Amino acid sequence: MIFLGNFNKISDTQWAVGFQHNMPLDPIEGMKDENGNLYTQDQLNQMGILVDSMPAQQPPQGQILSCTYINPQTKDVSYSYQTPINTDPNQLITQLQSDLAAANKSIGELTIMMSTLLTPTTT
Repeated sequence: MIFLGNFNKISDTQWAVGFQHNMPLDPIEGMKDENGNLYTQDQLNQMGILVDSMPAQQPPQGQILSCTYINPQTKDVSYSYQTPINTDPNQLITQLQSDLAAANKSIGELTIMMSTLLTPTTT
């Protein structure tokens, strides 16, 4: 059994899972109350949802797990995936330099436009 809990309701049939315990009934590693007593299956069902197993994650190439979802009516589990954030410092610096150059170009163009608009004309 796997315990899923701390849900964020997306819709009636899709809840985002905020907590997962893979051995909730294990005498040593299981979920316990404040007195160290192992929760029963009935208690766990009141606190969350117990499922027999989880489907294998199958992220598309280059993506990672983003969120685990459960349908509370059917106990079907699904996943969403996302492209990881780029953390390579050299690529980040290159991107920032490119963004800065584009911003500076835009500022230059706007400065010329403003000076044209603010230059008095003689008639």
